[in-house]
Formats: sequence, C-alpha cells, structure tokens
Amino acid sequence: MADTEGIELTLHIAAPPAVVYRYFSDPKRFKGWMGADSELDARPGGGLVVRYPNEAPPARGEVVEAEPDRRIVFTWGYTGGANGLDVGASTVAVELKPLDGGTLLTLRHTGLPDRALEQGHLGGWRHYFGVLAWRAARVDAFVAAWNEEDPERRQDLLAGCWAPDGLFVDRMGYVPGREAMETFIANARRFMPGVGMERTGPIRETHGRVHFPWRLTGPDGAVVGEGLDVGRLDGDGRFVELAGFWDDAEGDGR
Repeated sequence: MADTEGIELTLHIAAPPAVVYRYFSDPKRFKGWMGADSELDARPGGGLVVRYPNEAPPARGEVVEAEPDRRIVFTWGYTGGANGLDVGASTVAVELKPLDGGTLLTLRHTGLPDRALEQGHLGGWRHYFGVLAWRAARVDAFVAAWNEEDPERRQDLLAGCWAPDGLFVDRMGYVPGREAMETFIANARRFMPGVGMERTGPIRETHGRVHFPWRLTGPDGAVVGEGLDVGRLDGDGRFVELAGFWDDAEGDGR
C-alpha cells in the first residue's frame, strides 16, 4: 500500500477540451504523443499499453472511467512488476476543464509506493503532456477553428494558435492577420456550408517549421479537396505563416 499522497500536474493547452480529449479517444492521435506502438481503448474496461523505444517493460492498465471531453481515469503499472509497480497498482486521473478559450488539464497519479517513483513519473508525465499540448494547440486547434460555426469560439481557437499578424496564403486567398483570418474562415463556411476540414496524416516539425496533410469533405462525406499545409511558428507555438498547397493543379497559373 502506498504511503505517499501521489503527484499532481496542471497545464494550460491552447485548444478546447473536445480537441484535447481526442488525443485519448482517437488511437492515431494517442500514438502521436505516447509512442507509435502505444494503445488506449478509451472506454471503461478498455486496455492501455505504453511501449517504450528502449525496449523497457511496457506500462499497462485498464480504463476505469471515461467521460468524453471531461475526464478519463485508468490504472497504471508495468509488465512483470518492473519499476517496483505491478500492473493495476496505481491510478491516473486526467480532468479537462475549459479555460480562456483552451483547456486546463489536471493529472493526478496516486498509488505510487515511494517518493522516487513519484518524482520519476512526474518527470515522465511532464514530457508526455508537453508533447500532447504541442500537438493539440497548434495544428489541431487551427483545424478546429476551420470547423467552428460559433464566431466567439472560433476567435478563442485562433487566439491560441495564430499570431496577431500571422499570414495565410493559398490559391483561394491572401490573409494577413488574425482578425482577417477569422473573417476568411467565416466567409468560407458561409459559401461552403457543411464542409469540414480534417488532418489526414502526421504533424511534422523541425526548427519552428511544420507541415501536415489535410482533407475537406462535404456534408455527404464526399471529398471536395485535399492537400498539404506548410507553416512557420513563433516562440509561443503560434502560426506566423501558413501556406496551403492543394493536390490538384487547378489554379496554379500554368
């Protein structure tokens, strides 16, 4: 039985709870921040496996609670009782609350038997949730802004991922500044009602440059466009430039 109080970690993510929760409920997104071979079935009774690149014994657990966009709780331990922690011996609770247009994420990990394990896990969770925050706040918040019908929520999303003077360009427009970007999206949604945007592949970044593939689908699910966005981020992780490249050659001036 643990004689410690457990650990707690909080951080603000510049994306709404619905976006952040997808990093637990969507298997592809979960792999994106917890490792390519990791798995989570975000339903009560669903399994958790986190595999490490150094072939260390994997972490395993089971989902205890899952409340979409608000809370997920799962047990945590290691195969064979590695690290002095049997499978199911500790519990991780993650809560998501709206805050300033984004999400306040609070993690509580209880059941760890000693201070050394607490400190080791605290460092690990800081790393993993830092990766999650980076992925959710930049690209997926931008995608969510394109899909948001409510102007105030769309402005909140852009405030977290788009620099005040950020520039967007593609074959449909030249958009300087965050306010102009909000208007551009509003007009696009007005002229293309029901069209949704989704990221269709991994986010890749190096030295503040980022690119990701996307797809637009109509209300009937038919694909109406797809391509690749390439951008540059500022020191706060917000877009200062983003260029959209459509896969077809229409409108390229040839």
